[in-house]
Amino acid sequence: MPIWALSVEPYTEVIGYSYFGLIFLREPTTSKIGILQPLRGGLSRLGPYPCVQSFRTELLEDPGVINDFLRPHDLKVLAEQVGELADNEIYIPVPYPFIGGSGDLSTYETGDVRVFLDIVGQWWGIPASDT
Repeated sequence: MPIWALSVEPYTEVIGYSYFGLIFLREPTTSKIGILQPLRGGLSRLGPYPCVQSFRTELLEDPGVINDFLRPHDLKVLAEQVGELADNEIYIPVPYPFIGGSGDLSTYETGDVRVFLDIVGQWWGIPASDT
């Protein structure tokens, strides 16, 4: 995710992403977690987790996080409506909400997570790093 690299420092390790394009990052020296929310153009910073597994069990298995961010009900609807995701794909609202899209589930399509990150980063005016 070169276009976002400078704006998410010091969170340099990508540890995963959601089916809706949230990117889970880790700061290697402090073990702090960041969640990049590309459609909102922001990064949420979370406390340290001793390891990726503790992040998964303590945060990603929290019912509130599951409903608000991982959205299992929406995931089921989209899998039936649009189809299952291939490797490196996510569900994306078209057009993006920040350019007038409604964000309604009926507007979602599948797309490559890297292409999504690049396009959204360009729209926010984030300068690409040289890495």
